Amino acid sequence: MKGMQKSLLLIVDAQQGFIGTEATRRAVSKIKALETAWHERQWPVVFSRFINKPESPWVRFIGSDSLMHEPDTALDPAFKTDDATVYDKTTYAAWSPEISQRCNSEKIDTVILCGVDTDQCVLATAIAIFESGLRPVVVQDCCASGAGSEFHEAALLLIQRLIGRDQLVMSKDVL
Repeated sequence: MKGMQKSLLLIVDAQQGFIGTEATRRAVSKIKALETAWHERQWPVVFSRFINKPESPWVRFIGSDSLMHEPDTALDPAFKTDDATVYDKTTYAAWSPEISQRCNSEKIDTVILCGVDTDQCVLATAIAIFESGLRPVVVQDCCASGAGSEFHEAALLLIQRLIGRDQLVMSKDVL
């Protein structure tokens, strides 16, 4: 993405409760490099944070009561979150009216996505951004799935099909 214009970096669910495998830990170090680059450019960085609720579909239909409390809901300490904008969410997609409004007010038409899990929240967020009319760009080596590489790869295949091959990049393309 040579000559890249100002874009918003959306770091999806890089939380302690999701960072438990070698692949997700490796993604955190790569995401950290993106976060640093965006701060140096003085471009916006936002985080999403999934918080499960007792009445959620995850509890009711899947039986999952994880990610309800700290430390699971806390963002990984590798990130600079003291002055960060963190959007809490209770759904897969991290795209929200608040993030959309921020992009609109700052005249941003491209959202760079990275985070955990590629096959769940990153995929849902990319589709939501695409459907809103903005360009989602998924940094594939800055994403991972706690369910394993086959789920990560399957999500990348779906992203390619659903929002286009050109919306998948490597971190070297945006750094």
